[in-house]
Amino acid sequence: MRASSLLENRYQEIEFICANPEFPEATDPQLQQDLYQKLKTLDGVIPLYQDWDDHSEGQKSLTAIFKSPAAKKAILAAAEQLGVGIDLIRPVDDWYVDQAVRGDHEGQII
Repeated sequence: MRASSLLENRYQEIEFICANPEFPEATDPQLQQDLYQKLKTLDGVIPLYQDWDDHSEGQKSLTAIFKSPAAKKAILAAAEQLGVGIDLIRPVDDWYVDQAVRGDHEGQII
């Protein structure tokens, strides 16, 4: 089995550049919020939005968890349309996905 086939059967996550008032290259908080609202409407996408005020005032992170190539394409299109940059794309395990669905991640905003 090819490595690409294995990745297609696993959940992945696209992590967007955080909103953080301490860094000028950070994502604009309103654009991040707009992207979060858009991600919530996409089929096959689990948005994970987290508030990190305890660590850095005003810092929020946003990721999109997906499995299908079509969902990935829709996520990337939405981010590009809003001008929100991508930090990384990585595979995630089922435990991580379950935490996101239940709202159990630290600082998770639902």
